Parts: sequence; structure tokens; C-alpha cells
Amino acid sequence: MDVGRIRKHNPDAATDTVTGKKETVADRVARTLKWLLLNDENYARAHKTAVVATNDAMDAAASALSNIKVALKQSAADVEDILNRAATLPDGRKVFRDGQGGVVDQDGNRIAQDIADGIIWRGDEPTYHEYRAEIDRADALRRAHDEVLGIEAELGGYQGDLNNNEKPPPPDGLDDIKDRADELRERVDEIQEQLELQADNSLRSENR
Repeated sequence: MDVGRIRKHNPDAATDTVTGKKETVADRVARTLKWLLLNDENYARAHKTAVVATNDAMDAAASALSNIKVALKQSAADVEDILNRAATLPDGRKVFRDGQGGVVDQDGNRIAQDIADGIIWRGDEPTYHEYRAEIDRADALRRAHDEVLGIEAELGGYQGDLNNNEKPPPPDGLDDIKDRADELRERVDEIQEQLELQADNSLRSENR
């Protein structure tokens, strides 16, 4: 019986790189995200949980980043205000009383006594403690800004994985994403709490 030539290459089949077996279009479709969400109830449930956790963490990160940017702008203005009110030496250096009877410049270097004695103080100049507190706050804000940016980037990667139709995460991968998103959300909350505490401490220090 003439059955014709057997095609060596089936366009509807490909070789699975893991098992080495031929797979059909239907096999590949059954591994896509769309198919899993429509046909695998457990997967769909775990996927939704991971998506919600990731989106929630991303929203928190975006909100935190917005708050940090506002705080950084205000901190820069506060530093400028402190420097404008500080005493100035003839060479242009800003100087502060250090709270221990001495006078220091912006870097904490002690000013020679004969030069310090020539400073005419108004009486309302900011102290070195106030200046350093604001500088430390600005540094903390910049570190927080960079960390939250990194968190956003990591979460963005997870969002991409969760929307990858051709290579969706495996079921245990969904659990990992959800757990990591929860961890990142907690870290964002910690960052905001730390910054708020630092701001409160700085305010109390200024009002003493």
C-alpha cells in the first residue's frame, strides 16, 4: 500500500528540550498562562493571590517613593535655610556652636579660638547639632529612596513573570512570588516608619 512520504518535520510538533519528546501545539498551549488560568482552578487561585500581593507591594512602594521625594525636597530647603542662618567666617565658611563651648565648621572641624572670638553672633543661629541632624536625615532619605527604587524594580520583574503567557511561573513559583512580595511590602512599611520616627525625633530636638 502506498501511504506516501512520511514527513520528517511536523510543523505542529516540536521537541521538548527537557524530555526530548515531541510535543504538539496543544501541549504548548496547555502550558500557557491563559490556558492555566482557564483550566486549572488551583493555579488560577494561587496566581491571583500572587498578583494581589505583588500589586499591593508595588502600590506601597510607589506611595513611599512619592513621600520620600517630597521629604527630600523639604530637607534640601531646610539645609539651605540652616546654612543661610549660620554665622559666616570671612573666608566664606559656615560655622556653628557645637554645644560644648566651641565653634566648628560644616565638617565638624574646630575653629581656632582667636578666630571664634571674632565672630559676632546674632543669637538665633542654628547649632551644629541641628545642622548635623538635618544632614543625617537627608542621607537617610537618599538611602531610603535608592532602596525603594530597588524594591520597585524587583516587584516589576515579578509582575512581568506573572503576565508572561508563554512561560508562566510554576505553581510553587507563585507561592515564592507571593511570599517575597509580602516581605517587600513589610520592608517598605519599615522604611516609612523609620523615616517618620527620625522626623519626629528631629522635630522634638528643634523644639527643645
